[in-house]
Amino acid sequence: PWGFEKNKGITPAEAMNQLYSQKGGFHERIIVDCSTLLGIIYYRAAQEMMGDDKFNSYYEQAPMTMGQLEEKFSTSDRVKTAKDPNNLTRKEKRDHTIKEDMKMVFISSLNELVPGDKVFFKNHPDYKTYGGGVWNGEYAVYMGKGIFEGFGARESYQNMIKKLWKATIKNRRKAFRKDKAAKKKYKRRGKKINDKTHLQDGRYLGGRPGISTEVYRFDFQSVNNNKKNR
Repeated sequence: PWGFEKNKGITPAEAMNQLYSQKGGFHERIIVDCSTLLGIIYYRAAQEMMGDDKFNSYYEQAPMTMGQLEEKFSTSDRVKTAKDPNNLTRKEKRDHTIKEDMKMVFISSLNELVPGDKVFFKNHPDYKTYGGGVWNGEYAVYMGKGIFEGFGARESYQNMIKKLWKATIKNRRKAFRKDKAAKKKYKRRGKKINDKTHLQDGRYLGGRPGISTEVYRFDFQSVNNNKKNR
C-alpha cells in the first residue's frame, strides 16, 4: 500500500499546509499517484471550508490517511460496521458508510454523478496484458457538466475513454512488433488489431474501458454540520 498518514505531534492543518508548500527541484518534491492526490484535494477542501481550528478538532483523534492507506480506517472507531470494508458485499457497501466523511454510492448511469464525486476509469485488460503502464486506470473527480479531471487530464467521458483505448492499441501494436506469436494468438480471438470492443464487465458502465459503478462521495455538508454541533 502507498499513500500518506499524518505523523504524531503535528496538527492536521499543519500536515496539509506542508503538502501544499512543497518547494525545490522536482526530485525534492513529494510525488503522488492519482488516488492519493484526490485524497489530498478532499482534505484541503474540507480544511478551507471549516477553517484550521475546526479542521484540527475534527481530525485530531482520527487517522488522517490518503491513497491505499485509507484502508487503515477499517481499524478505527469511525467505521460504521465491524466487518472489514474490503470484504463487504456490494449491498453491504451500499448500506454502510465506511467512513463518516466519505461514502460509497453505486451508480447505474453518468447522470447520477454529482460534482466532487471520486470516480475510477478502468482500461481494457489488454492494456496490462501487452505491457501495462500508467494508463491501467485513472482516478478522477467529476467536475460537473460532463467533465472529469484526473492527474493531468481534464476530459469529457468520451475523450477519457478514447485516451484509454489509444493507450491499449499502442501497447498491442508494440507487443505484436516484438512477438509475432502474440499477434497470431490475438487474431485467433477473432479480433482486429485496432478492435475497440468493450469487454463486458458489470462493475463498469458500458464495460471496459469504462467508469466504475462504485463512486466515492465526500460528504462536506455532514462534516460541516458535525463541527457546528460540537
